Amino acid sequence: MRIGFLLSTFSEKKNVIVAHENLFNNNAKVGKYNVDVEAFENTAFAELNTDCKLFLIDEIGIFACCSKALKQRFQEIS
Repeated sequence: MRIGFLLSTFSEKKNVIVAHENLFNNNAKVGKYNVDVEAFENTAFAELNTDCKLFLIDEIGIFACCSKALKQRFQEIS
């Protein structure tokens, strides 16, 4: 049974909980999941703010869309 979602990175090889049923008491909510937008942004921008010519993004999904800054960055690199 799923209770949350991780954001996994390539460069630092880490997993960050970005959405969970019982964590992150804030206004960002997708279905039954509370979204930690700050953790999502901090982790994603660390990966996306490089001079890399190719990005691998699997399932941007609705959680990332809770962040206006991330939506803008995805448009910039696409």
